Amino acid sequence: MTRLLFVDDDPAILRIFQRMFTRPDTQVDVAQDAVRALPLIEKNDYDVVISDFSMPGMSGAELLARACELRPDSMRILVTAHTDFGAAVAAINRGEVFRIARKPWDDDDLRFSLKLAVETRRANLERREMARQLAEKNGALATANARLRQLNQRLDAAVQQRTVNLLDALINALDFRDTETLNHSKRVSAYARRLGEELRLSSHELVVVAQGALLHDIGKIGVPDAVLLKPGKLDEQEWELMRRHPALGSDLLAPIEFLREAREIVFQHHERFDGGGYPSRIAGDAICIGARIFAVVDTYDAITSDRPYRKGAPYAPARAEILRVTGSQLDPVVTEAFARISEAEWHKIREEVEHGSSTATMVCERSRELGEEFELKGNELAASILPMLGQAVG
Repeated sequence: MTRLLFVDDDPAILRIFQRMFTRPDTQVDVAQDAVRALPLIEKNDYDVVISDFSMPGMSGAELLARACELRPDSMRILVTAHTDFGAAVAAINRGEVFRIARKPWDDDDLRFSLKLAVETRRANLERREMARQLAEKNGALATANARLRQLNQRLDAAVQQRTVNLLDALINALDFRDTETLNHSKRVSAYARRLGEELRLSSHELVVVAQGALLHDIGKIGVPDAVLLKPGKLDEQEWELMRRHPALGSDLLAPIEFLREAREIVFQHHERFDGGGYPSRIAGDAICIGARIFAVVDTYDAITSDRPYRKGAPYAPARAEILRVTGSQLDPVVTEAFARISEAEWHKIREEVEHGSSTATMVCERSRELGEEFELKGNELAASILPMLGQAVG
């Protein structure tokens, strides 16, 4: 029997949730606030506790942190329409939130998140029980080890999915904070991968390029809101703060071996082919191929995307501008490859991203295929990056 607790101060949303999960094998309890939810958590061993972020009295983030103390084995999901990135990071750090879901939610996505949370919890409980049995039954060590290996195979899928969730959470959190560039990171990641294919990069290099493009602006977490969200032009001091974000992003990813090569793209993504960029003012082939690819697709996305102060341009003017700055801002070899890809294909990639195609999922699926080389461990990623995010926004 799967046991779920859903907490929201809106009775209509509680009813919607109950209807979504009305099944013989599922028990759904609901509460309108933390005061009524906490006694239920103390009394019942829920598989998943799902809470809205914004509620009177105790917030959803505070409730999930308390639920983590009371029932550490339960999985926790935060549902929010809130745009405060700091609150989302605090929820992850304090309550060990399994996933952050946007509100209003997509029904299929929410069902998948809950299914994954239940499976992960049960796998964790099975692993703990198996470890206890191994300690008690030394005589059956060989058999128990075989069972443990089978369980670890099942857990690998959960670890990979958790990595996807973390990457998605990072990028979505940046989108929450700077809505002007909504989906920008996912688009340039997909564009960069396709351009890398045109340049005949290896499978490993394609993964690195997609990862670096996806996370290129992660350093903006450390840029003050007053600078990042300023509607007008930045002064020189503000530009100095903004120019720090490639180095901040590189430092943020430094402890994560899985993203070691992608980190170079993050650090170099504002360098120019003629040496006029920042932070190192390197030029030509001294710039890694991933950063040179990113520079082209970032230019394309910037020109073709809508901004509050202008409409995005069509493909033809964007292509003309890219060719115009070839040799100065952009690598000629990379721009030639860009020009070989049809307008229709660039449009198709954009549509796939904007209709919910997850670039982070694609990247991690390819990383799984290269698992021995990357030595990806989801727990290591979580332990390394989340405390650093807390420090960056603190």
